[in-house]
Amino acid sequence: MDYTGDCDFDRFEAAYCGEAEDEEDYAREYVDSTGMLSEVPQSLRDYFDFEHTGHGQSVDGCYDASR
Repeated sequence: MDYTGDCDFDRFEAAYCGEAEDEEDYAREYVDSTGMLSEVPQSLRDYFDFEHTGHGQSVDGCYDASR
Protein backbone atom coordinates (compact mmCIF):
# COMPACT_ATOMS: atom_id res chain seq x y z
CA MET A 1 0.00 0.00 0.00
CA ASP A 2 1.40 3.38 -0.97
CA TYR A 3 1.07 6.31 1.37
CA THR A 4 -0.76 9.09 -0.45
CA GLY A 5 -0.95 11.58 2.38
CA ASP A 6 -4.70 11.11 2.61
CA CYS A 7 -6.20 10.15 5.93
CA ASP A 8 -9.27 7.94 6.08
CA PHE A 9 -10.80 9.32 9.27
CA ASP A 10 -13.77 6.95 9.12
CA ARG A 11 -11.45 3.94 9.01
CA PHE A 12 -9.34 5.36 11.84
CA GLU A 13 -12.38 6.08 13.98
CA ALA A 14 -13.72 2.55 13.44
CA ALA A 15 -10.37 1.03 14.44
CA TYR A 16 -9.60 3.31 17.41
CA CYS A 17 -10.53 1.70 20.72
CA GLY A 18 -9.29 4.31 23.17
CA GLU A 19 -6.37 4.35 25.54
CA ALA A 20 -5.58 2.31 28.62
CA GLU A 21 -2.76 2.16 31.14
CA ASP A 22 -2.22 -1.57 30.59
CA GLU A 23 -3.74 -4.72 29.12
CA GLU A 24 -5.97 -5.34 32.13
CA ASP A 25 -7.44 -1.82 32.01
CA TYR A 26 -8.03 -2.20 28.28
CA ALA A 27 -9.91 -5.46 28.89
CA ARG A 28 -12.02 -3.86 31.64
CA GLU A 29 -12.98 -0.94 29.38
CA TYR A 30 -13.71 -3.29 26.47
CA VAL A 31 -15.89 -5.60 28.55
CA ASP A 32 -17.77 -2.64 30.06
CA SER A 33 -18.33 -0.89 26.73
CA THR A 34 -19.53 -4.02 24.93
CA GLY A 35 -21.68 -5.36 27.74
CA MET A 36 -19.85 -8.65 27.39
CA LEU A 37 -20.71 -9.73 30.94
CA SER A 38 -24.09 -8.02 31.26
CA GLU A 39 -25.95 -11.34 31.36
CA VAL A 40 -23.56 -12.82 33.93
CA PRO A 41 -24.55 -12.49 37.61
CA GLN A 42 -22.34 -10.09 39.58
CA SER A 43 -21.29 -12.94 41.90
CA LEU A 44 -19.66 -14.66 38.90
CA ARG A 45 -18.29 -11.52 37.22
CA ASP A 46 -15.83 -11.18 40.08
CA TYR A 47 -14.08 -14.31 38.79
CA PHE A 48 -13.56 -12.97 35.26
CA ASP A 49 -9.84 -12.79 34.46
CA PHE A 50 -9.34 -9.30 33.00
CA GLU A 51 -5.55 -9.64 33.01
CA HIS A 52 -5.65 -12.80 30.91
CA THR A 53 -8.30 -11.35 28.59
CA GLY A 54 -6.26 -8.19 28.07
CA HIS A 55 -3.15 -10.20 27.29
CA GLY A 56 -5.10 -12.27 24.78
CA GLN A 57 -6.35 -9.12 23.08
CA SER A 58 -2.80 -7.80 22.95
CA VAL A 59 -1.56 -10.99 21.30
CA ASP A 60 -4.45 -10.84 18.82
CA GLY A 61 -3.51 -7.26 17.90
CA CYS A 62 -6.47 -5.55 19.57
CA TYR A 63 -4.29 -3.69 22.05
CA ASP A 64 -0.79 -2.33 21.50
CA ALA A 65 1.16 -1.99 24.73
CA SER A 66 4.10 -0.25 23.07
CA ARG A 67 4.06 3.50 23.52
